[in-house]
Amino acid sequence: MTQKSNIRTWSNSRGEGKLFNIVIVDESGEIRATAFNSEVEKFYNLIDVNKVGLLVTIITPSLCQVTCHLRALFVCLVETA
Repeated sequence: MTQKSNIRTWSNSRGEGKLFNIVIVDESGEIRATAFNSEVEKFYNLIDVNKVGLLVTIITPSLCQVTCHLRALFVCLVETA
């Protein structure tokens, strides 16, 4: 993990919650992952920037064009099964 955002809160017509983002790097490039609500509580303090970690499962939305500063083809959501 090369980047980890601060925890942010959001509110809109569908509800409210909190989130944070991380940037994961491997030999293929960068992937941005986002954790929402209960996953924020589970994972935020476990993730250290510039440390190697093992990701067992990543749930990915369908491939799409994502507007962010990374040149990634998709964004991952951090979830527990």
